[in-house]
Amino acid sequence: MKQMKDISNLILTKCGAIMLLLLTMSSCVDIDYFTTDSRPIRLCAESQTTDTRAANNIQSNSFNENEVINVYINGKSNDFDEYIIGAPLQYRTGALNNGKNSLTPIGDTPYFPTGTGSEISVYATYPSFVTSDTRTFTVESDQRADASYKNSDLLFVPPFTQAKTNNEVPLPFRHKMAKMIITASAGDNCSVENYIKLTGIKTAIAIDPTKNDIIDPDDDNDYAVSYTTENPYGNITLSNGGAVLFPPQTVTADKFITVTGTYKDKQGVTHTNAEACFDIAEKIFEPGKVYTLNLSISADNF
Repeated sequence: MKQMKDISNLILTKCGAIMLLLLTMSSCVDIDYFTTDSRPIRLCAESQTTDTRAANNIQSNSFNENEVINVYINGKSNDFDEYIIGAPLQYRTGALNNGKNSLTPIGDTPYFPTGTGSEISVYATYPSFVTSDTRTFTVESDQRADASYKNSDLLFVPPFTQAKTNNEVPLPFRHKMAKMIITASAGDNCSVENYIKLTGIKTAIAIDPTKNDIIDPDDDNDYAVSYTTENPYGNITLSNGGAVLFPPQTVTADKFITVTGTYKDKQGVTHTNAEACFDIAEKIFEPGKVYTLNLSISADNF
């Protein structure tokens, strides 16, 4: 993990105590090239060290068991021109050991090409519905369930080349969304429900998995693209663990964060399902980074 950077400023209104910490995140095609000197391709998943999986029960930086990833593998050697080994191969994640998840192929085990100069080129995608042909990725609008949170966690393995080996080949997954963790604490005469959402935020992004790339069409750090031209912005409900994943983008929004709660007014009347809203000044949210925000909320915020 890279070292913590300087505290960044996030300007919100109606808020007493706010702290923002910015961290750097971190089917097989049958071929007739198998001989006695073929070696199986053994893979494992290696994630960034930042805690990125934080929904209900997802509080680690690794994959859970039984998640599915897509792995694209081409092979070549001095005996064979480049050919497709898997486009994609699907693997299922296993238990975490020494910071790596084991990977088991769903289907036949792939092999390195035979002969001298044997090597493979590899890249990978997660979630498994993201393929080499996917060009737009949209996060879930309600990330309270583990499955919807994980479906919003776009990861790529950058393309790399690996010579023939008997060792496990680690796949270095990199997170492509921005992540925010919001903690809301209530003061006197109010309480906060476990329901927080972002509003006025773009929820889709242009991607090219074959290049390990998210696309910034205007080269202005505003990576997110409109999901539809009629309604380019959306709302995202945070996970029950207080985290939310969204495309990297520049945000300037009124009522950017909405917290649902209960408060008692000056006349002593209790109001339920009330909303406390907070604005944001211009802020660039970058890919693969985590932003932590602590909100202190009073009855006056509702």
